[in-house]
Amino acid sequence: MSEVLLGTLATGFFTNVKDIAAFPFATSRILFWCVLAVLIGACAFTFSSASVRALFRRELNAYFFSPVAYVVLTVFVFISSILFFLHVTKGRLNDVGPITGTMTFLMIFICPIITMRLFSEEMRSGTIEVLMTAPITDVQVVLAKYFASLVFYTFLFVPSLAYPLVLCWLGSPDAGVVLSCYICALLVGAVYLAVGLLMSSLAKSQIVAAVAGIVFLLLFYLVGIFAESGTDWAHHTLQYLSLVEHQESLIRGIVDSRDLVFFVTFAIFFLFLTVRSVESRKWRL
Repeated sequence: MSEVLLGTLATGFFTNVKDIAAFPFATSRILFWCVLAVLIGACAFTFSSASVRALFRRELNAYFFSPVAYVVLTVFVFISSILFFLHVTKGRLNDVGPITGTMTFLMIFICPIITMRLFSEEMRSGTIEVLMTAPITDVQVVLAKYFASLVFYTFLFVPSLAYPLVLCWLGSPDAGVVLSCYICALLVGAVYLAVGLLMSSLAKSQIVAAVAGIVFLLLFYLVGIFAESGTDWAHHTLQYLSLVEHQESLIRGIVDSRDLVFFVTFAIFFLFLTVRSVESRKWRL
């Protein structure tokens, strides 16, 4: 039964994919493949060192042995379960978009809490000096911490895998839309975690890092609202920078490469700023 369901989901997803790596312009196709190559290279570069793998395991263990992480997991599962229950009671058995949209908004408050300790705790405890003098580059430090937070973030959605099964039992949701909604949640979380990591590298206090991340992400999330009253140039610019605009297609089941490039490049941009922040702190030690 599970194999049939997974096969149906995969088939439905790939039949709903729109223009993956097939932009109308060659430059866009090149950009897509360049971003993909950067991602693969970043993963290979990050985990090529034994020191990086050790740091990654340390950060991941800190998540699963931290009471704060389990509080975050409990709160997220509890709220998402309530949202799913209300969604089902309204009879919307074939539409998972509203649930995904609400959950991505909820991640504005959860992702900065996930990342707030990654650098702030190192600075508070004084272990940042040891980390900066270890045989590991600043880029590898940032990526090891980032991938650890991304793995834990993905773990948050494991209990929600029961929701599509319930919807398939009660109704007949589109399998491609279900998978694209999970892709949307992963991509949005990747950007949010990169922002949270940047704020953690800038603040010595975990609370300050979390609050700064939440405020920044709220502005980032609502930037599309300001586009309504802007000039034509400002309207298009702010509309492109709006996360809501790019996640709407994914929520509808349309996986457009332009949206994928947007999320990936923005995550890389904030990770780059984090690396620069860590490098500047090294010079102040």
